[in-house]
Amino acid sequence: MTYDRDDERRAHIERVRRGELRAPAQVPLPERVAPEAEDESSRPEADMSRRPWAAVAGSLALAVLACIPHWVAIFVAVAVACVGVPIAWGFRRITTGREQRMYIAITTTLLLTLALAAASIVIWMNLGVLTIPTLP
Repeated sequence: MTYDRDDERRAHIERVRRGELRAPAQVPLPERVAPEAEDESSRPEADMSRRPWAAVAGSLALAVLACIPHWVAIFVAVAVACVGVPIAWGFRRITTGREQRMYIAITTTLLLTLALAAASIVIWMNLGVLTIPTLP
């Protein structure tokens, strides 16, 4: 059965080649609906890069949170920093210019948060403010 279809297809193609049948008409392409993308040089500088004040403020608040003498605050800061460092470092790789410097700054702030959390545990334990939790 497939042999018959192949023979029919070959015969049809041969008739088109000989001019007995018309070749299928080409379908015109539709007009472009979406407007052309603007060139980056024509956009104003303010639109090219959003200001990352919320991310920077959040990273600094996290660094302050790492220094509060409470076990939960310190470990929340460590957990968020451990998740945020690879994300910020990954975004640094896919951006350029000002945004890349911003992600580098966020990465270093989160690394500073990790260092402050580790240092604050040692300091607060030496001062006697924090103690290692024990079961009653």
